[in-house]
Amino acid sequence: MDSSSDFVSEFKRVLSLIYPPYDFPDVYWRIFNFNWFPNPHHQECFQKHCVDVARRMDALCRRDNLLQEIWKEDITYAYLVGFLHDIGKPFVTRINFFGQQGFRGQAQGGAHLVTLRFQDEIPKDVLLTMGVLIDCHMCCLRNLSFSSEHRLRVNAVLHMYLPPIPHLLSLLMCLHSADQSSKQPPFQVEGSGYLYQAPFTFRKDRRVVIFLLGPMESGKSKIARALTEELASCGSVLHLQRDEILMTLATKGESYYSCYNRIRSYPALKRQLQTLWQERLDSASADIILVDTCQTYFWSNMIGFENCFRIGVYCVPFNLIDPVANWRNPQIEFPPEKWSGYPSLLTEQCPWNLEVGTGLWNLVPSLVKRYFNQPWPESLEHHPSLATLWNESFVSKICAQFPFKGIHVEEEFSLMDHKVYRATYTPGKAFTWGPTRFYRGEYLLQKENTKMVYPLRSGLPTFTRHPTFAPTFDHVVVTPKFDGILVNILFIPLQHPYYKFLKTWFLGDWNEIGLFLVGSKQKLIMDNHLRKNFNMVMGSKSFDTYIRSYDSYFEDQDCLKTLHFEMMTEADSKELNVYYPENFFKFIGCTTFTNDYRRFSLAKPSDAIAIPQKTFQTKEACEAYLEELHDQFLKGDTLCEPEGCVLYFWDARGCLLDIVGKKFPEYLAVINPNKYPKHYQETLTNPLLAERFQKIRKLKKDLDTSALKKAIHEFLKKDTKDRKEFALYVEENRFKIQEFQTQLDEMTEKARMKARNIRQELFLNYPYIQKTIANIFRPLGEIVDEE
Repeated sequence: MDSSSDFVSEFKRVLSLIYPPYDFPDVYWRIFNFNWFPNPHHQECFQKHCVDVARRMDALCRRDNLLQEIWKEDITYAYLVGFLHDIGKPFVTRINFFGQQGFRGQAQGGAHLVTLRFQDEIPKDVLLTMGVLIDCHMCCLRNLSFSSEHRLRVNAVLHMYLPPIPHLLSLLMCLHSADQSSKQPPFQVEGSGYLYQAPFTFRKDRRVVIFLLGPMESGKSKIARALTEELASCGSVLHLQRDEILMTLATKGESYYSCYNRIRSYPALKRQLQTLWQERLDSASADIILVDTCQTYFWSNMIGFENCFRIGVYCVPFNLIDPVANWRNPQIEFPPEKWSGYPSLLTEQCPWNLEVGTGLWNLVPSLVKRYFNQPWPESLEHHPSLATLWNESFVSKICAQFPFKGIHVEEEFSLMDHKVYRATYTPGKAFTWGPTRFYRGEYLLQKENTKMVYPLRSGLPTFTRHPTFAPTFDHVVVTPKFDGILVNILFIPLQHPYYKFLKTWFLGDWNEIGLFLVGSKQKLIMDNHLRKNFNMVMGSKSFDTYIRSYDSYFEDQDCLKTLHFEMMTEADSKELNVYYPENFFKFIGCTTFTNDYRRFSLAKPSDAIAIPQKTFQTKEACEAYLEELHDQFLKGDTLCEPEGCVLYFWDARGCLLDIVGKKFPEYLAVINPNKYPKHYQETLTNPLLAERFQKIRKLKKDLDTSALKKAIHEFLKKDTKDRKEFALYVEENRFKIQEFQTQLDEMTEKARMKARNIRQELFLNYPYIQKTIANIFRPLGEIVDEE
């Protein structure tokens, strides 16, 4: 192709060959008429950029004879890739509040469009290569601007996603080079961040969530059915369709579109639909979840499933390629105006909404299989300690293996020739998930002269946040989940190498068998106020007397051990939700660890204050027990813990496979009333349940209605001979009634209730004063202790 030819005529000629205007009028004119706003990245126009990248890509690939087959006339496949790499931009353009253009999802949308266009013209293997190149051309690894931690993480995910195509990374770097050098001014980079080998295995929880993203009539349901069939061999598959939930709100005989338009017109129905949808998402527990989103249903801040490996399939309307494909609505708006656009990807920016996003849905089954077929630790004990990971690599590589801001390692103490590090929540977070939950509260000891790191204290792993059963297990032990404060007591034997210098550094408790550091969930040594509570719960016993109840755990003088207790206090606490009428401890278990291994064991039934335990061999028996336990709790059984249960899964060798939390819905409702409004109201108005929760007990004390009742009573004592005179009286005092309403609104807001309309109740119940007051305060009267 003559490089001196005019780019405008060349663009028009090539575009007419790819998308003939008579066959693809919408696509052709959108692309032909598109241009980006002036910006620092592109001072050249869109058409010139497409032609220039195509020429450069063809020249770079010609050196190694890559993609040099001819598609049509003198156009090679390499040229096509360069010409079409930004084809998605005209279709996904969004303009933000500042008037700036955004093209999120343009690479994946472009790959989808190119695949649809050429599926019958270009050999499958070549088209797959072209699609993947366009799909990935926005990868952040094209330069070194991101942190080394993020580049390592992206490489791990990218190697999992990329299919085994010859020369793929070389082709991708050619496309990056052509794209960057064609910009005006040319974009100069020091190098790319690609690694030819995956730096580590990227793992989150062993669940995959696939989001089907796009407007109506873009083939999401069809793709979902195909994926459901192909993924059945990988595990249980659940397809969540928003349309099915929408139709639960339909009236008898109402069509989908009538129901959809009716719900769109009423904010209350839209909120109800969103609540139903969120409940379905929260209860989803399959190995693979397909989430079918649509138009206004999708917002990037509602992606959720942070603990799962998340894949987005980016869809575009079929009618862009085939005008008769969508017979019901051939003029689909794309992108929809009331749509936040495609979500952001790990491979393109940080932070991200999805780990992987693609316009090539046929790549998803193999990706899911590769994710599941990775080597997974067989039990919690097989997860390497942070000390092992640290000694094998470096901190940024450790953090890269976990989700963004998933783990935070900070220096806690610097003493002589040692440093003590703590693995904790990231700033602003109150939880961990994924593999990071195994390291919450773990302490590390580093020797300054060798820089080697050793485990100092092992924490108790956080239970997994999705309530599912382990795929295979020998038996499961169920314990109550107490809503207390975790106490971790580190035991350093007298003969252990750490004993002398730790005893010098820390004012701990010690006796003739060793040193004891009494800590909390996050602290190696408890804060003073927490230690006072600890001593108060111990009562008249000394620490030495108390700890000698567990002498059998201290016989091994070669290992460090952490004993885990739950501490419940009678005093009201802002941190806790369950009310306890007395102070007490429960012994959960013990973690034994050395430099090479760690092992957790539950408390023996014969141990002092051992946590109650029930053992089951089958999933069915365990689930039946959990249902029975919940029923007993609802009936007011005070021996049932309001928070729920913890399930410990073990294999036949006695290794702990997983820890799973099963929280009762009433507990979840109390800590998050907006998310579970129905359960919250039921709990709030049930005297058997309300007294079990500190927040509700405090709410009852705060909701003092007596002053407002007295004020309304005084107002109604005015003698009026008929409704007309009463109406004039009410109108004259409308500002006072508004004050009453404001006070009532504030009270009901605390209880997440809707306030009665005082003015309306005055007229409905005239002239009966007591009846009026009773009706005004009826919702609150169900939860407030009456005088």
